[in-house]
Amino acid sequence: MKKLIGEKFKDSLSAVLPVSVIVLLLLVGFFKIDLGNTLMFVFAALCLIIGIAIYNLGIDLSLSRVGEKIGAAITKKQKIWLFVFFGLILGFLITVAEPNLSVLSVQTGIDRWVLIVSIGIGIGVFLVIALLRIVFQVPIKYILLGGYGVVFILGIFLPEKFVPMAFESGGVTTGPLTVPFIMAIGVGVAYIRGDKGSQDDNFGLIGTSLIGAIIAVMILGLIYNSQGKLDGLTAEASTLHEINSVDDFFRIVSNEALIHLKEVALALLPMLLLYLIMHLIFFKDAPRVVFAIIGGFIATYIGLTIFLIGANTGFLAIGGYLGSTLANYNKWLLPPLALILGTVIVLAEPSVSTLKNQVRDVTDGAISNKTLMAFIAIGVGISVSLAMLRAVTGISIWWIVIPAYAISLGLTFVVPKLFTAIAFDSGAIVSGPLAAAFLLPMAIGAATAVGGDVFTDAIGIVAFVAMAPPLSIQLLGLIYKFKERVTPVVYHEEIIYF
Repeated sequence: MKKLIGEKFKDSLSAVLPVSVIVLLLLVGFFKIDLGNTLMFVFAALCLIIGIAIYNLGIDLSLSRVGEKIGAAITKKQKIWLFVFFGLILGFLITVAEPNLSVLSVQTGIDRWVLIVSIGIGIGVFLVIALLRIVFQVPIKYILLGGYGVVFILGIFLPEKFVPMAFESGGVTTGPLTVPFIMAIGVGVAYIRGDKGSQDDNFGLIGTSLIGAIIAVMILGLIYNSQGKLDGLTAEASTLHEINSVDDFFRIVSNEALIHLKEVALALLPMLLLYLIMHLIFFKDAPRVVFAIIGGFIATYIGLTIFLIGANTGFLAIGGYLGSTLANYNKWLLPPLALILGTVIVLAEPSVSTLKNQVRDVTDGAISNKTLMAFIAIGVGISVSLAMLRAVTGISIWWIVIPAYAISLGLTFVVPKLFTAIAFDSGAIVSGPLAAAFLLPMAIGAATAVGGDVFTDAIGIVAFVAMAPPLSIQLLGLIYKFKERVTPVVYHEEIIYF
């Protein structure tokens, strides 16, 4: 266990340190902000390092194991209604549990529970579709084409102010709790299905669920527009803290801690109760297994709370300050800086380790962690740079989103289907809490400084993060295909009949 904990801390340190050093050098060397906010940022970086390490340990012991058990249990029963029922329930519960939505709602003025209920329904419906796709072996490209077809059709009727919000919600929703749990459900379902092709179907649930969130928020936007509520939405750039004493420092941290201790507890409790109920009905786990999983939930709670305290005390305020200050000085410095930050910030997202481990396991090392992360990081860096360019120039989101997704969806007919599933999952996975708590306020600060519209110009940067991997990872798949590094797999079809 000590070795495992050491590895988790080593991974989190290597993930958080690069972006922290870059930002700290900017703060101390160029902007010369006050000592209080500088120390707050250092504190926040330490929280991220500790939080990610404990979170990843807890996830391995809790949500990942529970997700696999649930996926296997409902598949064994071979009842279609179980997939529908549990897909809807689990999709809604995991949406309620996702802390990223709070970050988004705070910055955009949308009522938190309206947003949660809307997205929960969308996630639940598309999780059902994703589960049934695995069972009946429907190629994922058809689900993606159909889902994004609906998205772009709805986009025609949606007011321009709400289009970036819809795409943003898809990226923000699939965060540190959603990702490991839903991915693990897919592993459990595919394991019980048992054929060789089922290994490819471990992936794709996250990418499919993301579509449900986008469609749900688009429908919410149409309702808001019909009720005349869009004009009431406001967003403001984050500002630095007023820290004049040690008491101010601890007051800010304690206030943020109280918020997240409560939010994360309320988020995880339904998932723990669900496991205990299903343990009594389906699993019948040994007492030591039950206690280990409960311990994993506690570790997840502690780690995620520490992570969110750091992200929201230090990174949110600094992100807004950097965006507005650089835009006032020279707005053309923001895109290249965003390129660097986007490239390294993806490494600090806590859900990325879940993706790396499952990709390594399911491909038997055919896709190395370094290669996977290189393609993701470069793609995200370019995407974030484009998003920041949009924030300071006001370019419509459609000019970037439509070509990117058109190419990504076109590649689904060319690359191996495993790469397609991994690619669209990766898009949802990398757009986690750090992107929402640092990159989004940075874009809002920049757009505000140049006199742009926050909703049409700044919001959407997390969506751009989610948009990059479907393109970059499928390009990786294309390279592997041309170099014949991926051996064709002969699938033994096995349909589960109901």
